[in-house]
Amino acid sequence: MPRRKPDQVITYRIEFNDKERELLNQMMATYTLEKSAESIDDLLSFENLYIGATVYEMVTGEEILFGTPNDLGELLGMFKDYMKRRKEEYPDDPPGAGLAMVVKDMLVDALGLNKEPVPWRQGEGL
Repeated sequence: MPRRKPDQVITYRIEFNDKERELLNQMMATYTLEKSAESIDDLLSFENLYIGATVYEMVTGEEILFGTPNDLGELLGMFKDYMKRRKEEYPDDPPGAGLAMVVKDMLVDALGLNKEPVPWRQGEGL
């Protein structure tokens, strides 16, 4: 059943004095600043910076961040070479021991706990 037309129109009017207008303006400015800060935070998130660095490296060929997808082939090659050398050096080690050592070396080096240089940092492979 369709609605019938209204018989009358009621209008409400809200008026603010100077103090209320000032408070409303402050609230709107705060809201705008909060939304702007959220947008900037989203833009500068680690994921977006990582994607930006990857695209920049792919376009320019310049290396600015270690471990981006265009480094993957090189990293895998270095890892395979390291695992091959480790297997030749320590034939009795169980499989996966080399991987654990690589992860430990990377963490120790990244945290600055190691005083001597790690081979993968010197460009000799992992």
